Amino acid sequence: MSHSILALAALSRSLNVARRGLTRPLAVRLDGLGRTPRGLSNPPEPLYPGDALRGRAMLGGRWLFDGESVEGRDAPWFATPPSEAWAEALHGFDWLAHYAAVGDREAKRAAQAAVHHWIAAHGRGADALAWRPHVVGRRIRAWLTHSALVLDGADDRSRRAALRSLARQARYLRSRWRQAPVGAPRLQAVAGMVYAGLCVDGFERRFLGAIGDFEAELDAQLTPDGGHLSRRPSELFEVFALAVGLRRDLERARGVSTARLTEAIGRMAPTLRMLRQGDGGLALFNGGRELDDGRIDYAFSEARAPAPARKLAAEAGFGRLSSGRLTAVMDVGPPGPGEYSTRAGAGLLALEVSAGRRRLIVSCGPGEHLGADWAKAGRAAAAFSTLSIEDRSPVDFLDPQGFTGRRLGARAVGLQPGVLADRVDEADGVLLRAAHNGWLPRYDLIHERRLYLSTDGGELRGGEVLERPETSRGPDADFAIRFHLHPEVEAKLVGETVTLRLGGGEGWTMRQKGGALALEDSVYLGGPYRRPRPTKQIVVSGRVTDYQTRVNWAFRRVGAAAPAHRDFTDDAADRPDWSKDLRAAPALAD
Repeated sequence: MSHSILALAALSRSLNVARRGLTRPLAVRLDGLGRTPRGLSNPPEPLYPGDALRGRAMLGGRWLFDGESVEGRDAPWFATPPSEAWAEALHGFDWLAHYAAVGDREAKRAAQAAVHHWIAAHGRGADALAWRPHVVGRRIRAWLTHSALVLDGADDRSRRAALRSLARQARYLRSRWRQAPVGAPRLQAVAGMVYAGLCVDGFERRFLGAIGDFEAELDAQLTPDGGHLSRRPSELFEVFALAVGLRRDLERARGVSTARLTEAIGRMAPTLRMLRQGDGGLALFNGGRELDDGRIDYAFSEARAPAPARKLAAEAGFGRLSSGRLTAVMDVGPPGPGEYSTRAGAGLLALEVSAGRRRLIVSCGPGEHLGADWAKAGRAAAAFSTLSIEDRSPVDFLDPQGFTGRRLGARAVGLQPGVLADRVDEADGVLLRAAHNGWLPRYDLIHERRLYLSTDGGELRGGEVLERPETSRGPDADFAIRFHLHPEVEAKLVGETVTLRLGGGEGWTMRQKGGALALEDSVYLGGPYRRPRPTKQIVVSGRVTDYQTRVNWAFRRVGAAAPAHRDFTDDAADRPDWSKDLRAAPALAD
């Protein structure tokens, strides 16, 4: 899509946002004119169990959301939110689960006081963030899930106020849920309507039809092989957990199970499994987060979807190798389309590896919560374990500080890279191959990466090829192949070898051929607190001066059996010929 068309779309979006801002308080007031429900029934089960320790911390004045903490006895309602994500979490009320886990009288009083305060301060629509459709959807579900905590023992006036507010919020979503951002937020918004129809007396006929809207929106967001269009593993999990919880609550309350929900859950489960690392958390591709493995295990236990992890999901854009104690996952897709790419990364063919329950090779992780500079750096190719050229990325994004980027999001623009991949099981190991054409416009180069994992998981070999036609006039350029290491990995450069020691004492070595080897500083933004943690990165650098440039590398576990021979330099006859397809004109990004 051209920049002029995007600018017009941004102007239209800006006008619509302004109009909604002017009309929102009136809409909220009008939505409050309906009758107050008599009561509630069929409260949903929590999406995840609460944490009593976090509940006690909240009672003591420490509010930790999205890796950011606010402290003080008057927190959180009178504090300046450290980020929009923190504020959305506060107004979404999912944290009521932690009060429920505490379960004593003090926690119940605190929960009821929080709901009462929110209704008094924010219940009439003046706060735009509190009335974002997906935040409203999350809040409706949270209040209904913990209705016993919020309503039991409350005086009649507070009880009626809570029921009236629930009805007002549900009516508000009826005309606004499609205004939520695409992805999990839009599903959270429409799920709020479904739960209102399931649980609020008198709303059954009006809102149960939203189940069809939820299923249609879910289908629109998923690829045929169970990936999510954002290509963000943690967002796929959010969608998966929401669908699993909704199906469970429908079965329990109505005794019905929808085939479309069951099919979607069955599609997502093996793709989500392929994106888990050895520690149970998720890969960090495209702005994703590790997430707590206990939450993921809980969702799978409710899903009743036992299919094993996929090995290659071409439409979802990921491939997986796993043998012995080693697991490797590679990003083999372009950024998602249009609005789905607003948080995507430029890490084409990026690699993440774990040995047992220890992460070894990682992505740096998303940095938007730390400001614009960190957000930009976290999306660049250099923040992923892949190849970059001249410190540039194979994907361009809108400037989030510009007029268009502020209104449409920092989505991918320009030519949409093409990516092709295949996987071959061999007698002595598994081979995963992929190539992309993101470097064609600037350097007339195709990048191919090949991974080979031995049967015992003791060796991971890789081959990188940068290729252009012999008649090409593409410029010479410097390249760097990065392998970001987890902070718990100790690394030393000894001659032409990097020695690695994982937290549990397991040793690995890394060697390469075709470039210059170095060990440099890096940062890691994964983990629950998402603060920059110092770590190291292995960098193999060189210069493209010919029609074909090759680099081979290998990670080998200390004490592993002698590897089977696999030299990517001499296997040209076995390589798929993707050049013709990848050199066809790439499509413009949506």
